[in-house]
Amino acid sequence: MKKLYLLTAFLFLTAMATFAGGLRAHMNYSTFFIPGESPYIETYMLVEGNGTTFVKNDNNKFQATIEVLVLFKQGDKIIEFNKYEFNSPELTDTLNNVHNMINFMDQQRYMIPNGDYTMEYEISDKNTDQKPLKTSQKISVNYADNAISISEIMLIDSYSDAKEQSMLTRGGYNIIPGVFNFYPDSRN
Repeated sequence: MKKLYLLTAFLFLTAMATFAGGLRAHMNYSTFFIPGESPYIETYMLVEGNGTTFVKNDNNKFQATIEVLVLFKQGDKIIEFNKYEFNSPELTDTLNNVHNMINFMDQQRYMIPNGDYTMEYEISDKNTDQKPLKTSQKISVNYADNAISISEIMLIDSYSDAKEQSMLTRGGYNIIPGVFNFYPDSRN
């Protein structure tokens, strides 16, 4: 069922990106459970650099900024939300079309209790006046406190030793999650 929701959300965002004339984002999520604590959901978003607008920042480099609003709702009641911005890597030059090759990623964690939710996303490029991309999907978080539970599998894109703790750090490694639920033939 999750795959159907993800495919629907992916197709919706792809269609919206086509009509919006630029911004393209791919999203996925996984749910996890920490015994003795709470279930949580991790969201993963990959933004294609060639669909964003890069502007000079305070460091005299070019950077794109994405504005995100995430809501977890049950009916009309908002259970959890987050409104934030995240930036692309800084570029010294946009004339050589390097930004066409740069995709940048965001990962967030939300502690939410067991239940059925509607997860709503609104994503926009801060440097344009285009309408934001909007999507929603049904999700279910269901981990029993008194029984064996298995968290979802997270496919990874890459990993490296963690020199500093960050949102990507797990067990001493920085783990870059895969946004898609498959590995293409080009991956070994």
